[in-house]
Amino acid sequence: MKLFRLSFILLLALSGFMFAQGELPQNGIVGQWLFDDPSNLGKATVGEDLIPDVIADSIPSQFDAVAGSTAGDGAVLVGLGSFYRCNLDMDPNGPDTAKRVNQYTFVIDFKVTQRQLWYTFHTGRNNGDPNASDWDSFINSSGHIGVGTTGYSYDTVAYDQWERLVIVADLGNYYRYYLDGQLLQDGGDQPVDGRFSLPSIDGANQVLFFGDNDGDDAPINVTSLTIYDHPLTADEIYAIGGLKRDVAFGNSFGTWNFNDAQNLTQAFYGNDLTLVGEQQATAGPFADDGAVTLGTGSYYEIKHDISANGGGERINKYTLIVDFQVPSVGQWYSIYQTDPTNSNPADLFINDQGQLGSDVVGWSDTKINPGEYYRLVVSADLGNHITYYLDGDSVLSGGAQELDNSLSIDSRDGSDKLLLCADNAGKDGPIDIAYAAIYNRAFDGTDAKGQGGYEHGNNNEVT
Repeated sequence: MKLFRLSFILLLALSGFMFAQGELPQNGIVGQWLFDDPSNLGKATVGEDLIPDVIADSIPSQFDAVAGSTAGDGAVLVGLGSFYRCNLDMDPNGPDTAKRVNQYTFVIDFKVTQRQLWYTFHTGRNNGDPNASDWDSFINSSGHIGVGTTGYSYDTVAYDQWERLVIVADLGNYYRYYLDGQLLQDGGDQPVDGRFSLPSIDGANQVLFFGDNDGDDAPINVTSLTIYDHPLTADEIYAIGGLKRDVAFGNSFGTWNFNDAQNLTQAFYGNDLTLVGEQQATAGPFADDGAVTLGTGSYYEIKHDISANGGGERINKYTLIVDFQVPSVGQWYSIYQTDPTNSNPADLFINDQGQLGSDVVGWSDTKINPGEYYRLVVSADLGNHITYYLDGDSVLSGGAQELDNSLSIDSRDGSDKLLLCADNAGKDGPIDIAYAAIYNRAFDGTDAKGQGGYEHGNNNEVT
């Protein structure tokens, strides 16, 4: 039988990776199936037994007992055209006017073995009819998870490895996919009682798993399925873990545009900034575009929620984007600081000559023109490169650098903090910031070019 332990202590080496299962939260489980009984592969640990079925009578049923993720652990192989019916037995939830289930979480431990095939996880909108319409969550033939309505993930599944998918819904607010404890794809708010809601006990009462109406359901191995009557939090999902590997999120983990003069620290996406010192609203680079001025000794703390990556104990793969303007040449300005206590020099400056860099990475030939906005992209894949772009053009390469060095960032297991425009020794002159964003992956040159930038009347950028 499976043991869900309090921390990631159950480790199994799998072709260079580790599958680390944390304990599943027990509150709010309405259904759980562990597939440990070969004589009853729909047997429930919580809730009703799953009901095996096939899309059409002409298709042979395939539900085979197979080995699970750990020694002595069971799993099921669900074949093409076969699927499970799940009697959900949940009351409508979400807004008071909701008629269907709008708040829930699926936790699915699965393995897929063949590339260039489609796999299917579930449908709720079909109200128990597997052929009524297309299903609602897939792995496409390129290995990306999602569906057209929510978009597909930037990252892909790891074939021939057990992975933990979490689909969490609070419809009207968010609908998200997590893989191995890490955010994989944000599917947006999605409408209440819409496509991604589930039929309640007052309605069809059935969710269908691991089939599809038109054959996009290649054979899939499943070692556990758990359903909750509420959305698990990001911290709970992170704690239950999965395959111990980097999961790259396509969009930013945090974006800030400083357009609300009454709430300058508000996040457009992610966590609000924390101000240390003073801030002042100012005009941005375009009409109706806001910005903020941070003076010497003032800075922002970014709570990013990014996991350690790149093979170290800290964040070694990241991209930081900052739109900035400085008032004059002749003093120093700070862009960012990885020391959460601000006890060391900043990690990226504009020096008193207008050059971008630091003593660690060197200095750009390009010089910043005062009074003009620039879009800076810092792309870090420590151990391989750290590259700095201005308005899409590479202006400085800081070399490979070492993993977990001073240019790496504290992960969510550490301080979960990065400082914007901070320096410990006063080399942080007043600077205007119109935009900032942080990603858990390193941009390549095409990505950086795609971010665009600003035109300059007297710019000597190098490529």
